[in-house]
Amino acid sequence: MQPCESPMKSLACCSLLLLSACADVCQRGEALSTTFPERHTACFAPNTLPSSPVFDAKACDTSMNVCSQTDERALHQYFDCVEALPVCTAATKAAFNEKFLECASGMGRITEGCFRP
Repeated sequence: MQPCESPMKSLACCSLLLLSACADVCQRGEALSTTFPERHTACFAPNTLPSSPVFDAKACDTSMNVCSQTDERALHQYFDCVEALPVCTAATKAAFNEKFLECASGMGRITEGCFRP
């Protein structure tokens, strides 16, 4: 019998996968809260990047309870897109902003209350 074949083991495996997916979303969000300003500060006038409050991992984990699998996929797609953006420079600011808005386009469809860092 495979590790997740029995009904109880299957339930345990699914629960573990869901919990690890949620943690992964929060970990990626936390990392992005640091790397985004570091990588793209050249496109913003000094002190104009929104200063977000300190990332709250516990609040993020709690907010993931209302997220659907579709929400989680959308969040991962957003992270994939933003992480792939080239470093923004003054010369590439317009193209960067356009690409960033494309990345964020699906975020308006996230379930209310989902992913609140």
